[in-house]
Amino acid sequence: MMRNDADDMTKEEYLLQARNLRVDLESALMELEDAETFAKKTTIAYSDLPVKSGRNIHRMEDATIVLMEKKEEAQKKIDELYALKEEISKRISTVGSSRLEQVLRLYYIDGRNWREVALIMRKHVRTVYRMKDEAIRRMK
Repeated sequence: MMRNDADDMTKEEYLLQARNLRVDLESALMELEDAETFAKKTTIAYSDLPVKSGRNIHRMEDATIVLMEKKEEAQKKIDELYALKEEISKRISTVGSSRLEQVLRLYYIDGRNWREVALIMRKHVRTVYRMKDEAIRRMK
């Protein structure tokens, strides 16, 4: 579960929530894909043989319920990610320098690695690290 109370964590921990939630979202989407695959493999077979009582009778229903639960879980995580990204984006906007804000957005919001951020900004990786530190110090 992600915390969004910035008073209980450092600024960097607060920003890292967006990156961590992205991993959780990818995991939920993989689970959703697995549930959809399971649901597609589950079929109803008709025959003249007597139906045995037990859980197998409801296999399609169970698969549908699992699929619906996984979709709800994935949608909840998507909603949480976007709400947190919006909140973090507002906090990043308090830095007061568009270049420093861009460093934070590229890494924490867009999920780029530090080398990619450096290439995009046409800076050395060490310079980008220093810019990140300065941006975090300025962030309110």
